[in-house]
Amino acid sequence: MARCFTNHRVYCIDGIADEEDPCSAFDAFNTYLHAFLSGRKTGSVTLIGYSMGGFAAQYFTSRYPDAIDSLVLLGSCRPTDHEGFCYASSAAFTEYLFTLPMEDIYRIATWNLLSPAAKNDLALMATLRDAFLRDPPSKAACMNQLGAMAHLMHQRLHYPAVPCLSIYALQDLVIKPTYSLRSGDADNIEMKAVEGGHLFLYENPAEVFRLISAWLKMRSR
Repeated sequence: MARCFTNHRVYCIDGIADEEDPCSAFDAFNTYLHAFLSGRKTGSVTLIGYSMGGFAAQYFTSRYPDAIDSLVLLGSCRPTDHEGFCYASSAAFTEYLFTLPMEDIYRIATWNLLSPAAKNDLALMATLRDAFLRDPPSKAACMNQLGAMAHLMHQRLHYPAVPCLSIYALQDLVIKPTYSLRSGDADNIEMKAVEGGHLFLYENPAEVFRLISAWLKMRSR
């Protein structure tokens, strides 16, 4: 999708929970991202974060508000609104999950992350399977992400009132629409819904691109 934004300079950054200590993962990412942006003299930017990346984007904005012009959250919510998250049960399930063959992990993951309609799209399922098995997740990375999320949920964050577009999926079982909508009454947040599960960026990329493009165009007027 990043390649579609031909009128913008786009950087794609990953590695939020690469730190071995989950308690320092988001702070380490903040330090890295701030240095990355400062080194390129970008000025204030629009920061787009998907899922856990949305949590990271909000945390970064709370620490470096002058670096951010606006936020786009995709399949995310405020960390404190993610009431369905339980570290203990998530960690226990992840431990079990990685006792299974990677093919089975893929099947379980996609069953929970895709909408019913997408599960019947054989071409999409084949594409996701190839990508998943070509670069499978590691148990350590998944456990670090869970630990980092648990730590973040206990932080007292100040959310600067920067303009924000929040796109959520109607069939998302991970970040349920009710979680995203809890912050929708804030004056600085515009909510948009799309069809799809948590992997709606794969299910409905054209609509997501259209919504982001229209919002950025409106912001530039």
